[in-house]
Amino acid sequence: MTTIVFSPHQDDETLACGGTIAKKTRNGEEVYIIFMTDGRNSHKIALGIEKNPTPKEIKNIRKKESKEAAKILGVRENNMIFLDFEDGALCDNILKAKEHVKKYLILLNPTEVFLPHECDIHKDHYSTNIIVLSAVKELRLNLDVYGYVIWSNNDEKSQNVLKSPNLVKVDISDLVDLKSRALATYKSQVSLLFPSQTRPILDQSFLSDFKIPIECFIKYDRCRLSGKGE
Repeated sequence: MTTIVFSPHQDDETLACGGTIAKKTRNGEEVYIIFMTDGRNSHKIALGIEKNPTPKEIKNIRKKESKEAAKILGVRENNMIFLDFEDGALCDNILKAKEHVKKYLILLNPTEVFLPHECDIHKDHYSTNIIVLSAVKELRLNLDVYGYVIWSNNDEKSQNVLKSPNLVKVDISDLVDLKSRALATYKSQVSLLFPSQTRPILDQSFLSDFKIPIECFIKYDRCRLSGKGE
């Protein structure tokens, strides 16, 4: 079995799927991670910081952190793909990004993919959903697609997703500590790594929601993916 995890930024793959990824690699399954953006603007967007560190420095740091996290989760570095679209601007590169995604879907021929659900309110996450689902539909691929939600405004639509009959729960109770170790490698996101910071990008309250024994995904209906359900 081959799995592709589509991650808008370097940390989303671990937040949403870290335990599931580790479970698969332990079972000898092939897992690839495709990072859609370069993550360069996390500090600029969240904290208004453009110097010390610069976006270019953040880009390099986050790429290195993602490799450390992937190693902990059992993903080989050769199985990591960086599309490097600018963080925060994926919506301006939908068509170009879709061509890259289609290329890797054909090349890697996965049996399943994980991607942000359309209820995820972050614009790069929502754009990733549009890009990947569109690519899957156009290629008419026969695979399983699972959506995850990281950023939610807790409105009725988001709550209904968690009540969906297509909700899939993955037991990662024996992998929570390992997932936490992988998350800890993202020091640029979870700690005060730079003197210019007044707070981490992701605080402990936010992170605690992902350090639990279950990871939840919404399985997409095959008819919807083929366009028959729309």
